[in-house]
Amino acid sequence: MNFDEKELEHIRVSMGIFYNTTGIPCILIDEEGKILYCEGERRNYCVKLQNLPESAYTCQLAHKEASRQAQTLGEAYISYCPAGLVNYSVALTSGKLFKGAIVAGPVHMSEPDDYEVDMTVKKMLLPHQEKQMLKNLYRLIPMISPNVARYQLELLTILAKDIMSDHKNVLEKKKAFYDEQRTISERIQEIKETLPLATTTGKGYPIYLEKDLALAIIKGDASSAKAVLNELLGYIFFMHKGDNKKIIAMTLELVVVMSRAAVEGGARYEEISKVTQDMFLKTYDLEDIETICMNLMEVLEDIILFVFPMDTNKQEQIGVMRKAVMYMNQNLQNNIGLEDVAKAIGLSPTYFSRMFSQEMKMTFIDYMTKIRIEESKKYLVDSGQSISDIALRLGFSDQSYFSKVFKKVEGMTPGKYRKMYL
Repeated sequence: MNFDEKELEHIRVSMGIFYNTTGIPCILIDEEGKILYCEGERRNYCVKLQNLPESAYTCQLAHKEASRQAQTLGEAYISYCPAGLVNYSVALTSGKLFKGAIVAGPVHMSEPDDYEVDMTVKKMLLPHQEKQMLKNLYRLIPMISPNVARYQLELLTILAKDIMSDHKNVLEKKKAFYDEQRTISERIQEIKETLPLATTTGKGYPIYLEKDLALAIIKGDASSAKAVLNELLGYIFFMHKGDNKKIIAMTLELVVVMSRAAVEGGARYEEISKVTQDMFLKTYDLEDIETICMNLMEVLEDIILFVFPMDTNKQEQIGVMRKAVMYMNQNLQNNIGLEDVAKAIGLSPTYFSRMFSQEMKMTFIDYMTKIRIEESKKYLVDSGQSISDIALRLGFSDQSYFSKVFKKVEGMTPGKYRKMYL
């Protein structure tokens, strides 16, 4: 069977929507035309025909051919079955792979004519004693006007696209995960190549990367956060290969690092606490390292959303804001203003300013100040650059202004902050 349980459940729900909206029963067929699931009570006329050995395969083949035609068209397709009745078929595909179809019907699109039954009996070589019963059942099938049929076809097309877009999202999620796993594997190979050097120099787990991870989360830089997390996982997997308990323990430590950074970045403790507790509970019940890693990446995405709580119902605005945040993070060293960012993402400064304040829960200036100060901490601790050079590097006009802003945000001067970590 081409459909997994999650897909089947989605298909069943969609078929239920169609049946309860139109009153037309429908079936799910596989790629060979065999029925997998029925929604609504099937027409007695069809049941009677398909119970006759002479016609069962004919119906199956007709459904398959109509569904293939629907696949070619890319939308729901009206076809006449061998018994002269109208069916709607819509293909369910993944890429170019035909997985099956939903077939709805049958219905009449013109006044029922007993002549069709006579022809069906003759064409399918059916027993003549069945003719009158088939005619009675044939007349019970409802008639649909072409105009109504057009809207029903459109509904079926929409439902099918929704079903397969959900499947596409699942595939994309899996692809993203395996892309991340490939990055980890590449990082493990790099570690193998440098391991003798790391052993002789006494270097081990790169604790400094946890600081980079925390900084990326505070800044809302999801791309950088994922890259750093992948690198950390690469070290953990290689250094503790085969020791699942150790790997799980260290991954949970990374959850703690991420959650602390999120709270420092302005997320509500209660929300972060719930996410991390759920992760702990899931992880203790798992032994599959790949699943744990996938969960960890999902937790990272959730945490960053909590740091910057945007209205997830406004998908278009989320995309715009993510683009703006990325541009701002990439241009910290430049003295960019609101107008520059608005221009970069194609919005008017006034509209962008209002949207930014609504979605980010802070002004543009406050956000730029926040990420510049967070970035400056890294240079204060991990570089030998002077405070004056750091100030200029991050777009501050001079050291004096930088020190004033830093003290306002952190409660101490940059010099005192640097001494704390020396």
